[in-house]
Amino acid sequence: PAYQHEDIIIGQSTVATEAMIQLFKIFKKRPDFFVSPFGGGGLANGIGYALRQYDADGLFRIDGGGKRIFNYGVQAENFDTMYRSFKFEPKCVQAYIQKGDTIADGIRVANADEPMLRLSEIFVDDMFTADESNIRAAIRSVYHSELFKKIKESQELREKFGFTANHANGVSSLNIVEGAAAAAFASAFSEDKI
Repeated sequence: PAYQHEDIIIGQSTVATEAMIQLFKIFKKRPDFFVSPFGGGGLANGIGYALRQYDADGLFRIDGGGKRIFNYGVQAENFDTMYRSFKFEPKCVQAYIQKGDTIADGIRVANADEPMLRLSEIFVDDMFTADESNIRAAIRSVYHSELFKKIKESQELREKFGFTANHANGVSSLNIVEGAAAAAFASAFSEDKI
């Protein structure tokens, strides 16, 4: 699968690098953790790889070994094969169990595989699941959030958050968070998770 290719994983690590740069540029802060949607594992492991490269001050270290910024993976509860594989002791690939569909198409991966499980042992600190009702609630919650409203209303704020002029012109159509990203929100804001 494409998500398993090392170039794809390294390419996806830029998500964390860009987020870290924006956090420092805008807020002068370093996060304690990231919550990553987890389908096949390319994005979550790429993010985990990048996060391992930052030190306690949030500066990128070429030689790695920075103070840990935790990286949590989130799977849709109906497609939780990697979650169960990660939690099983000793960690080994578990079989897919059909439980229903998911609105989180981006992480709708039925089968876990050995190479991604081994990478996850290194780059993912823990894994969680999000059920369908929580994913849908997270989509609504993000859409109605004050931050989202402010971003839609202010070109200056859109530019501050890294939207280019082309993005800013189309921002009125940005009216929903897709399911995979919402799964991460659902888990991050769940009282019984992190």
